[in-house]
Amino acid sequence: MHFTAIDIELANHHLSSICQIGIAVFEDGELVETWDSYIDPVEDFNPFNTKLHGIDAWTVYQAPKKHEIIDDLRHYLDDQAVVSYGLFDRHAIYSNYPDSFKTQWYDVTAIVRKVWPQFDKGGFALNKMATFLDIPQTQHHDALEDAIICGQILCEALKVSGKSLDKWSHK
Repeated sequence: MHFTAIDIELANHHLSSICQIGIAVFEDGELVETWDSYIDPVEDFNPFNTKLHGIDAWTVYQAPKKHEIIDDLRHYLDDQAVVSYGLFDRHAIYSNYPDSFKTQWYDVTAIVRKVWPQFDKGGFALNKMATFLDIPQTQHHDALEDAIICGQILCEALKVSGKSLDKWSHK
């Protein structure tokens, strides 16, 4: 089983304001590669977002613009099974890079709610599931750490369900 987990942080409420991307590649249930980058969104930072993830204009000073990382993203996303914790990250990617990648996209929250029925109605936030599964976390809302945790949650869900990733429907 091979998949790429992704997480994105935004500078403000616009999907165009990507300020950090984290990617974690898993092979047979093990983390085998990571990549992350701050992105200069060329947009203003909302104080709420900065308080949430700690990224501000100074953090992304001299960081690449989103068009400058397209080759990196293509390397990790194109022709891959890509997973995210909810649909937000998928929407952000396709809003910023329309028609750039051919992926099989999976929403880990949909899998979590089926594997652990007690979370069907809620309570399955990334940090809460990490705590539930005893996955260490140090900096929630860091894109790389959240991508890694997303992948670890999925690995545990696949183990508990006895299903491989391709047995779950993707959209």
